[in-house]
Amino acid sequence: MDEQNLQLDDQNEQPLEECQMEAFVGRNTLYYEEKWNSVPGKAGFNLAAFFLGSIWAVYRRMYLEAAIVWVIAVVLEYIFRGGWSGLGGALFFGLGGNEVYRRKLIRLLKKTEGLGREEQQALLKKKGGTNFPAAVVFSIVAICLIILPRLF
Repeated sequence: MDEQNLQLDDQNEQPLEECQMEAFVGRNTLYYEEKWNSVPGKAGFNLAAFFLGSIWAVYRRMYLEAAIVWVIAVVLEYIFRGGWSGLGGALFFGLGGNEVYRRKLIRLLKKTEGLGREEQQALLKKKGGTNFPAAVVFSIVAICLIILPRLF
């Protein structure tokens, strides 16, 4: 594998192999590979993550990250009532979503260090990729939680 197919983890200098990225990311591997190979720690702006925020994170199986940002946005909305809290989540995922996603892959790789290549690939596919049905369900629940309180 040549140098272009490797990217270094900025904390431990462990190479991310292209096959690991493909197993984890699934669709759009080339997009993330390009973003992750840019300046270390700055994986660039993600337009989909900016406009979809937590929905994008759920789609990319970053459930905890999505929940944390969404809860913070909802709490801020109820406190300040300005409609600007959603912008904070959009900016967080738009500016930092690619990096958060890369760090999730690195954390998962650390957990799978002792596994064989096939086992690691299977786990990366299971924990990574996308989850469209979860994104749809999350969207419906989020809309209900936003609209229902305003009706009563």
